[in-house]
Amino acid sequence: MSRDRLPWMIVVVLLAEAVATGRAFAFDMEKAEALQARVDAIGQYLDTGSPNGAEGAIALAASLLPETTAIRRDPPQRAALPDLPSGPAADASLMPVQPTLSDIALQTGYDAGAALAAVTKRNGGMAIMLNGGTYSLPALLTQLSLASGTAIVENPAGHFHVMLPIVIAADAALVINPGETLDMSTKNGAFLINTGTLVVNQATVTASDDQNAEAEFRPFILSVKGGRVFATDSRFAGLGFGERPSLRGVSFVSNRFYPVPTEAHLSGNRFDDLISLELRGLTRFDISGNLIEHARGVGLFAINLSGGTIAGNVIDRSQSHGLRLIESADIRLNHNLLTRNGHSGLLAGDDFMLSTLESNVFLSNDGAGLAMDGGACVDITGNASVANRTDGAALTKSFDVAITDNRLSGNGGNGLTIANSLPSEQPTEIARNQISANGAGIRADRFGTLRLVGNDFTGQSPILFSGALSAEMPRFLAAQKSTGPFAVSSSDKGSISPAGAQPFDGFSLVKLSQCRQQGAGQ
Repeated sequence: MSRDRLPWMIVVVLLAEAVATGRAFAFDMEKAEALQARVDAIGQYLDTGSPNGAEGAIALAASLLPETTAIRRDPPQRAALPDLPSGPAADASLMPVQPTLSDIALQTGYDAGAALAAVTKRNGGMAIMLNGGTYSLPALLTQLSLASGTAIVENPAGHFHVMLPIVIAADAALVINPGETLDMSTKNGAFLINTGTLVVNQATVTASDDQNAEAEFRPFILSVKGGRVFATDSRFAGLGFGERPSLRGVSFVSNRFYPVPTEAHLSGNRFDDLISLELRGLTRFDISGNLIEHARGVGLFAINLSGGTIAGNVIDRSQSHGLRLIESADIRLNHNLLTRNGHSGLLAGDDFMLSTLESNVFLSNDGAGLAMDGGACVDITGNASVANRTDGAALTKSFDVAITDNRLSGNGGNGLTIANSLPSEQPTEIARNQISANGAGIRADRFGTLRLVGNDFTGQSPILFSGALSAEMPRFLAAQKSTGPFAVSSSDKGSISPAGAQPFDGFSLVKLSQCRQQGAGQ
């Protein structure tokens, strides 16, 4: 949805509310102008460079949340800096990069050796190896000037141009200090592989503006084999070697069979013009207060995560989805703003379980605000999904999901879509939501059992229900004389799976068991 469409969609929301309650002639223009001003302020803030980072946009977006939603007042916590390797720092050398690439391919499951051999051909396939100790960029420059006067160049002061790939070994650390810039040469095939510790504090990491012989190449950062990154109030720009797994810009890969987990601690940073910020297999991560904008792919690409928090981030104008969150469990996604992305704000599913989506704003995305395909035991509560091109929220092939206390307004499709629900003893809970001025209020097909209670459809006209659920409209209206829940079961029991397939194919058996136990305890 274009930004130009947003103001009149807000007016439509308010006009519909006024008509539905018989107050068309007493329509409160001050309310319309105030709400439109809030939405405009979000876009203007982001368009002018977000001077106060993600926190400023999150504060503005909070005004769109339902009145019952708790607004986050405290800024995201900054990760404490780690203990750095001690001992001699004079242990850097120039070595061929190919053995390192072969080693990490076993951990990432993706062999980029041939592509990176072509990328690094100009520099002879050599890399800067940090074998032990803690390095700063000035110290590294001093040491390498003895071995190669062209591996790193400082010009102007504090701006370090790196001509070769950098590999941080397990016992080494690289610290980029406040005010410094690490500029990795695109032309010479520079990138950074971290299996030790990388600290970036109020600094900048960029790709140079020149071009590699492999036209798609831009430098990237990959942390793997227990590599740790602590990045605070810094900027990462122009990174990412196409849509290659683990090379999408700033990437973290943790292999469950490797004894040391990879860690990502990212707070208050700005990620600009990456392919993606990519997290794979992590159990130790904290992604908070970051601004991800103009991604050339998915803004935040997260696969197989467990037990972490993604909070207070802004994902704006990604070419694809804002956030793709799949094969993950025990995730808390809260107080984020996902806006103006090329597809859905959030696409979750493919075994996404035991998680909570709370107090997020999905605004003016070109697909659905939030879409979930293959989720279970997920609470969606206190969010706002407003003025998206298609649905406010769309749930397919999911079960044991609760949609409560959300605002679903002004979406071009349905406020809420539920389709092809999987078998469950627990109904899909739809409670206390504000649903208004969408193409239709709720569309449901092959939906199992729904339990509706306390939803506010003021302003949702002319279509309240659509799909198979529309047949239940007379009974729903009759039930409104009662304050109790309205329960309805789908009459369409047709299979939603290919012949011979089981309905829960694709779900983890362990997590599925935990989900069932949780449901039985409700």
